[in-house]
Amino acid sequence: MTALRYRPDIEGLRALAVLLVIVYHFEFPGISGGFIGVDVFFVISGFVITGLLTRQMDQGGFRFGDFYARRIRRLVPAFLLVSTVTFVIISPFYIGDDYYIFAKSWLASLMGVSNLYYFTELSQYFAPETRSLSLLHTWSLAVEEQFYLLWPAAMLWAWRSGRLTRSPMVFLALLIAALLLSVYLAHTHPKAAFYLPPARLFEFMLGAGVALYGQRLPALGPRQAEA
Repeated sequence: MTALRYRPDIEGLRALAVLLVIVYHFEFPGISGGFIGVDVFFVISGFVITGLLTRQMDQGGFRFGDFYARRIRRLVPAFLLVSTVTFVIISPFYIGDDYYIFAKSWLASLMGVSNLYYFTELSQYFAPETRSLSLLHTWSLAVEEQFYLLWPAAMLWAWRSGRLTRSPMVFLALLIAALLLSVYLAHTHPKAAFYLPPARLFEFMLGAGVALYGQRLPALGPRQAEA
């Protein structure tokens, strides 16, 4: 198993991203763009997961079973705790169909498809008010889980074929294509752009690109890097 080196800079970026989202939802004046914390988190995930996969593949220690077992151990216990506490807190305020909607959203969240559930549910004419959906925030976790599902196989194929090290321009072209797709969807299908993985792929790829090819970029001094 590959030992992971603790990265306080990554933890700091994660904390900042989460703080921005929390402040945004509390509707603090002047923080109307705090939702960008989700985008930053996706970039960080692309960087961390790609770095982990490349190290394991280079050392010959990558196993799909080990990778997914670690993701389950990391995500599922925290989700069960948060969803249970959420259910206890909201129960006094729910009646009738509210429990049915919560149960469906909980099951979709546990299966890692809550983004697809909310995309479908909130596209209907009689869609519930988003403020009443207490697990709505799990859509971003579902997008991450779907990235975890597909990215290791793509990385393993690229690593075995030698494309990871010799094809930065191909990666850049795919990144630009993913960005253009996101811009197109944001203008034509905004709900799809918000909830579905194709529109978010470029964010994961930004982080993945730094993990794969960052050593080819000019080195920054400490002050420049911190700025």
